[in-house]
Amino acid sequence: MNNNKDFENMKEFMDILTNDNFDISLNIEEIVKKGMEIKERRNRIKDNLIFVFLAFGILLGLFSLTFIWGIEFIIYFQVAIMILAPLIVLPITRNLFLREDRS
Repeated sequence: MNNNKDFENMKEFMDILTNDNFDISLNIEEIVKKGMEIKERRNRIKDNLIFVFLAFGILLGLFSLTFIWGIEFIIYFQVAIMILAPLIVLPITRNLFLREDRS
């Protein structure tokens, strides 16, 4: 008697599957967009953490070198940064502007 009930339940389930009118509405575009947003958020969090750890490491290194070599190190370091920064930044920005003009 239990088998007949199971068979009837299976038949009802199979009838639902053969029906062409499913009430399931999937919006694939929203699912993909939501997945992309989650991926971008994870990448932003990862980039922010890398930036914070690198900045902390650089500052810790500068403080350590200042204690080892003395306060004159900070002055020499600042002069070197003032001289080298434009020499590094200008070619990079020039290349970025040239790429934008080409496209």
